[in-house]
Amino acid sequence: MRGIPVSPETPKTTAKLGQFERARGPQFRGVAAGFSESAGNAALINARGFIVADQSAGNIGQAVEQEGHAMTALRIKANEAVDIQKEKGADGDMDAEEIEISRAIAAEPDETKWKDIAAKRMNDLSAKVLRNDLSPDARTAINFNLDRWRKRLTAVTDLHSSERSLKKAGKAIEDRLDIAEVRQDPAAFERNLGDYKRFGGITDEGIELRRLKFAETGKRLQLAAKAERFNVTQNLAIARTRALGEEAALRELKDGTLGADLDASDKERVRGAIQQTERGQFADTQASILDAIATGKIQTEAGIDAAAPKTLRPADREFLKNKLRKDFSESAKLEAAKPEVIRERFGRLLDAADKFDAEALGGVSSEEARNAFVSIGLEALLLPEDLRGNITGPLDKKWRGSLELDTSTKSYITEAVQDLYDNGAFGPISKDVKVTRSDNSEVWEKQADVEGQKKARSLHADAMIALNKWVEQNPNATREEATQAIYGLSGHSMRLDDAARILSGANAATTAPAANASPPPGFPSRDIFGTVAGSLGSGFTGGRITSYGYPGDSTPDSNSKVGIGAWVPDAEAEKIRRGESSPFKLKPGDLAVSPDIEAAFERANIQPGDWVTLTYKDGSTHTGRWMDRTAKEYEGKKLTKRFDLYSPGGKSPRDDTPVVSFARSRPTP
Repeated sequence: MRGIPVSPETPKTTAKLGQFERARGPQFRGVAAGFSESAGNAALINARGFIVADQSAGNIGQAVEQEGHAMTALRIKANEAVDIQKEKGADGDMDAEEIEISRAIAAEPDETKWKDIAAKRMNDLSAKVLRNDLSPDARTAINFNLDRWRKRLTAVTDLHSSERSLKKAGKAIEDRLDIAEVRQDPAAFERNLGDYKRFGGITDEGIELRRLKFAETGKRLQLAAKAERFNVTQNLAIARTRALGEEAALRELKDGTLGADLDASDKERVRGAIQQTERGQFADTQASILDAIATGKIQTEAGIDAAAPKTLRPADREFLKNKLRKDFSESAKLEAAKPEVIRERFGRLLDAADKFDAEALGGVSSEEARNAFVSIGLEALLLPEDLRGNITGPLDKKWRGSLELDTSTKSYITEAVQDLYDNGAFGPISKDVKVTRSDNSEVWEKQADVEGQKKARSLHADAMIALNKWVEQNPNATREEATQAIYGLSGHSMRLDDAARILSGANAATTAPAANASPPPGFPSRDIFGTVAGSLGSGFTGGRITSYGYPGDSTPDSNSKVGIGAWVPDAEAEKIRRGESSPFKLKPGDLAVSPDIEAAFERANIQPGDWVTLTYKDGSTHTGRWMDRTAKEYEGKKLTKRFDLYSPGGKSPRDDTPVVSFARSRPTP
């Protein structure tokens, strides 16, 4: 009979660890084997000594053997759990390290180093997770996962590195294209464009777009370079003008010392800058000298020489000296203090300053224009101090070509009363004279009424003297209040020209116009219209008065704000914007009409610029020039039956008054 078995075979077990299966095959010995191991390799016990053993001994052996199998299975399961835990821990270490590798790569701008960074960190992780205390099965499983993880991460790193390299290569080509575009280097541009296409970074459409941008950039850079050359030349020209005077600067511009690389139009602009600088310098010089004369600091010709800068022309110096000798002698000063002389001089200088036009006198460089400017300014010094500004202020603005609008109440009054004077409200200043032409035909021409001008100028002066005092007493007055003050000159609330006409005592009656009387040059020819006189047969069925151009106008436009209507030539519009006089400038009471009224005007042989008399329903009338037109529609509705009165001083009191008829007229005397 044999002894108790020493090492019974235990079956191999299979466990799923991670995403793959592995077979566990090590041999385990049972609990019974533990007993035999204490004896080492000793020979089996002789069974003869147990021949009398009873059945109970066999039962004990069987129970022990069964207990050994249970303990073995439990130990296997415990070992498997430990291995699984270690493998899971290794998987977590790999996930965490992958994040750290991503961070390290993101911090490294050189993508060629990314692979080495990943490899080093993967090797470090391998050494960390493959510990000596791992079972063979756990080591095998972790090695398997490490290998798979390493291959995947290496491939991803290579892919991202290649993408970054390709992107940088494409960006480098784009940068070279941009550099070639800015430098306007066509050879380099086309070479890099070809590289970009071979690289696969641009389509045919993209190439076409790039070439268009290259051409546009070239144009823009040329314009920028031209503008820079112009600015440099203009600044240099201004500096030369201030240092040497206008003549020297213009001479350098002409001989090419200045602006040799500028085209004709830019040279003309530089010429304008030189002349504008000279305008300012001349005005400043004259203002300084005139102020010194007015205050008595300059009383002699030597004083003028001492005060005048070196850039002042000799001819200008002599003119000043002659005027000083002639107009500022003691006898001349005594004469100038007489009230009647003040009245005459003030009225005449108001007219002269308003009519002053340097361009019409040959430009600011001409002696005629410079002498006229100085003459008016010097003579203004003979007026009382409170009246001088009415002359020197507008005159200086005109000389400098200032485009800045004076919105003060005093400026408004000055302009409004000047308009009254120009329109004959203070009495006739011109008259129509029949002239026989060389072909024996007779035409009507407008000529100055010398005697009428003297009377009108005196009344104009009286009005301005009175209104100057009113402005002093009402420094914060509004335009509306100023308008009422002008009305108050006559004690009547009516149109400005009517008020001034009553003040002057002039006859308010009108006469029929000459058949060939003409509006300012530049308006359309009357020949394009019909021959019907007045509203009779024109299709006119009535209309109403509205106002425009007043402060707060709900439908303003930039032209009417400065007094520009329709049909104004460009040159005249620029003069108006500069504050210079122009027959095209809108005056209070001028008309803008809606399209249907315009058609009626045309059928009645009334053309733009003509004087038109409107008759109201109550029998009163209004006479003004047709100088503007309304919009065709407003807020989707057609504008009809509109007679808009230009009212820069505020809404007309005639707003919404019915108009029953119209007729072509002539300016009221």
